[in-house]
Amino acid sequence: MKSTRTAYLVGAGVALVTAAVFAGALAGGFVYDDSLLVLNHPLVSRMTLSHFLRIISFDGYSNYLPVRFISYSIDYSIWGLNPFGFHLTNLIIHLLSVFLVALLVHRMARRNGADSVTAAFSAGAASLLFGVHPLQVESVAWIAGRKDLLAVFFALSSFLCYFKSYSHPARKGSDFTLLASLLLFLAAALSKASVVAFPLLILASEWLLEPGPGQGTAKKRLERVLPFFIVGALVTAVDLLLSKQHNIINGLFGGSLFSHILTISKIPLLYLAKAFFPAHLTADYLTHIEHSLFSPIVLLSIVFWTGLVWLLARLAEKDKLLCWFAAWFIINLLPVMNIIPAQKLIADRYFYLSSVGLFGFVAVLLARTALKAGRRGVVAVCILFFIALSLLGYRTVRRVADWHSNFSLWQAAVAEEPDNPTSLSNLGFAYYEQGDYETSVSYFNKAIAVDPGNLHALMNLAGAQYKHLGKTRAAVDTLEKAVKSNPDSISPLMNLAAIYQSEEMFQEAYNAILRAMIIEPDNANLADMARYLRKEARKKQISLTIPPDIFQKLKKILGESDLK
Repeated sequence: MKSTRTAYLVGAGVALVTAAVFAGALAGGFVYDDSLLVLNHPLVSRMTLSHFLRIISFDGYSNYLPVRFISYSIDYSIWGLNPFGFHLTNLIIHLLSVFLVALLVHRMARRNGADSVTAAFSAGAASLLFGVHPLQVESVAWIAGRKDLLAVFFALSSFLCYFKSYSHPARKGSDFTLLASLLLFLAAALSKASVVAFPLLILASEWLLEPGPGQGTAKKRLERVLPFFIVGALVTAVDLLLSKQHNIINGLFGGSLFSHILTISKIPLLYLAKAFFPAHLTADYLTHIEHSLFSPIVLLSIVFWTGLVWLLARLAEKDKLLCWFAAWFIINLLPVMNIIPAQKLIADRYFYLSSVGLFGFVAVLLARTALKAGRRGVVAVCILFFIALSLLGYRTVRRVADWHSNFSLWQAAVAEEPDNPTSLSNLGFAYYEQGDYETSVSYFNKAIAVDPGNLHALMNLAGAQYKHLGKTRAAVDTLEKAVKSNPDSISPLMNLAAIYQSEEMFQEAYNAILRAMIIEPDNANLADMARYLRKEARKKQISLTIPPDIFQKLKKILGESDLK
């Protein structure tokens, strides 16, 4: 009981420190994708029974994340669209996870034979690193980062319940805590699907930890592990299906399997570098494709993976606690390593769950080193840790300020990576929102100069040219460039149609919609727009025709009868 009380006090104390470091996040607004996921998302409204049923259906999802939208709707019911309330919820969830990290590390250390002082030191150091590290800012200060916060909170809760089942010699108690663990894992997976590697951690725990009396048989182990793998497999299948339907899965990095493997092999090293030296953090990182086996970073990656296998094998025999934390780090990193390629190679938020393992590993090493060196060693380690933590906290406070607005966020991003087309385009849009259209156009052009086919920059440039600078011809030319460089996207064609329609150029607008139908023939909205244009043209006594080249393409896709 005394040991548990100590863990609670450590967790509560660290949560207070974390709250002080992240307090500035409460002054932030809606930034980046918050407008899409909160301000203008149809699933965010006051929580009613009918709205809840809509959230848990598959309506409106590119990834099935009902838990996140339930939390948004609860916030909306309390705060409306005041960003303070949404940021407050993010911070509270992070603080709860900090508390759970302290409990987890303390209990794992005690179970593996650590004395009370070592366990308390380890729990405090790990939860402090997890709580105040600058890499956590993206998840905490960005309202859209809620999914990472929820997923980690529920994953930590799930493992603590699973861990508790080990202490139950009776079947009844064990079954109850395992059921709670499974339900919490499901909640984590429905917050963010990247926690689906969690069952592998359960499997590793069965190997590294010793269950309670009567629970170490092969049958009992299978009964504990199998339900987690079934839930993980179902969530993975749903997520992959939705990702494929919404074109979220990208092609291989570098266009070949060889380059893809070389490129993703360096991901753990990139995160480790940012964990130990968090100097260059940004909301969007450039992806550098690796093509050579002899690239320095690739060679380092080979050394890393070889060393990791050796370390895990050695620790499994000599030090199961450190092996378990190393397993947490690498297992939970696997789903965000772009084995199945996504839109981003790395992002700070992808490291949120894995960081628990890394910081736990570092904290245990620090505690052991300090206590082995005697009183002077403890003092020296505490002083060095305090200095390091102060520097991390200062960096976090500064990083939180970057996330206050779109303007501050993308200014910081461009300062870190001046040639990043996404950051340049987003900074241009921040100027656009402020009404500085000439400056916004300059940044859109900078983004296009770096990446001529950048759809986001081209679309924004065309919007500024047409709506605010009165350059209709330039806007049309920009959108045609976007069509040519992004042949699988209907967005520039729909914008072309909108411009032509507003200029009462109905035939040109109709042609643009028909070209879009070639790309997405099953898109009902396009068919509705085509009918609307025909109706509006008839009012003006204009007869619309289908150009022969477009007619032939659509005829092959839709059939001649559907074109009449």
